Amino acid sequence: MSIRIQRFAPFLLAVFVTALWTTPVWAEGRSPEEDAEATAARIVAGLKDKSNDVRFKAAQDAADCPHESLLKPLLRLLADPEPMIRQAATKALGTRETKSDKKKAAAGLNPRLRRLSKKPEDQDELLIVVAALDKLAQPSSIKPLLADIEPGTETDVAQARLNAVAAVPHRDAVDRLIQYLAKGRKRSHHNGAASKALQYATGQRFGRDPDRWRAWWRDHEKTFDFDAMAREREEAAAKAKEKAEKKKERQRKKREGKKNKGGGKKKDEGA
Repeated sequence: MSIRIQRFAPFLLAVFVTALWTTPVWAEGRSPEEDAEATAARIVAGLKDKSNDVRFKAAQDAADCPHESLLKPLLRLLADPEPMIRQAATKALGTRETKSDKKKAAAGLNPRLRRLSKKPEDQDELLIVVAALDKLAQPSSIKPLLADIEPGTETDVAQARLNAVAAVPHRDAVDRLIQYLAKGRKRSHHNGAASKALQYATGQRFGRDPDRWRAWWRDHEKTFDFDAMAREREEAAAKAKEKAEKKKERQRKKREGKKNKGGGKKKDEGA
């Protein structure tokens, strides 16, 4: 059965899913740890269910549950015949929290890059895999992320893959991005995207000149603080989000003001 939410009877589906999946926020006599175990067990059962809809909902719920018992069933869902289930499982894998889970999740997702790079119709799922690897930020993903970027690769895909490399807190990531930029300079091979990725990784601005990047990196690679750079990126992202929300709120108030002004004018004309 194909997953198409729009085909469901909205009310009946809402009642069914709510009854099936809602877990009380409290459980008399149980500790928070026991509640977490019970939630994880419920999700694991859903991930293994024969119903496409139940597996899909369980994979969505898994994104908010970092329990280690979810890792193996989520990895198995990467081979699910339903694209939406694979995508939900991929997103959930990107939210793993322990060092071991992150390493294993990345190892399971890395091979997906090459498979999904072969067909243009798989581009959306490819970007979801890249986004998950960006969050996991594992050194094992550096080579796979760089492997299949070709001159004909869509710019947004190339930029996402290069940024995912830049998010890895390892000097090999910067080394390989500089190498990539040097090769791309001769072929105009997404060198603008590589330059942006290096800026994202280091906070520096040396444009598309690999020699300037090499010279700077020789002086800083042994002392570069990847953790501080990650915090700086997070702070910048938070500020950008806050700025965008304020802008959106100003626009909303402006629209409401125009609407109220227009309504008042029509009322005056009617009087």
